[in-house]
Amino acid sequence: PINARMKNASKKVEWSGLAEGCDYQHYHKLTGIGVNTTTRQVHLLDGDKFKKYDFSDIRDWSYSLKTGGTSMSNRTLAEGAQNYRQNKENEAGSGFFLKVKDIDNPEWRVAFPWSEHNNKKTEIELKRWMEIFQQNINEK
Repeated sequence: PINARMKNASKKVEWSGLAEGCDYQHYHKLTGIGVNTTTRQVHLLDGDKFKKYDFSDIRDWSYSLKTGGTSMSNRTLAEGAQNYRQNKENEAGSGFFLKVKDIDNPEWRVAFPWSEHNNKKTEIELKRWMEIFQQNINEK
């Protein structure tokens, strides 16, 4: 709907300011991640929640791309509804995940483009983010 698109566009502009100075940035569906190698901080956005964490506060990171569980025939209304629900669950369970030293927000999820048919580009991008964290947090 139009309101959701306007909110997303507005949040994306806001994110650009919040992530200014980050060497690496990603924004998708009201979530964002940025890595500033100069200040050694990770910037995270989830809806109206924004926080910065020092590299030393990052405990773990991973990614997940969930697929499957849908009916191939999709012939009945019930099958279509089941597939829709399963795809929404798969999309919600996919993304880049960070565990941080924060009692109130110990885990963050950053959304990435997801498709029920082909996630190859997204998987490549998620692996890229794994390497960004490996090189900047584990190896420095």
